[in-house]
Amino acid sequence: MEQITMFLWLITIAGVICCLFGLLFLASPHAVHKLNQGISRSILSVDTTFVKYNRYTGVSFLAIGTVLLYIVIRIL
Repeated sequence: MEQITMFLWLITIAGVICCLFGLLFLASPHAVHKLNQGISRSILSVDTTFVKYNRYTGVSFLAIGTVLLYIVIRIL
């Protein structure tokens, strides 16, 4: 029984961390855009590539975290 409880805690922690990283990656393009507005030149020369991959990464992390948390809820 202790192993199952430990397994559920690990999945829960991993799911929460994945969701937080997903939100962080989704929020970072907005921060880069605001910084670029305040400065006359672009901070990143590959700004569009950075934003595109951050969105994909953020959505992927959110999806993985949501699935992990859903698994924990279904087991309980």
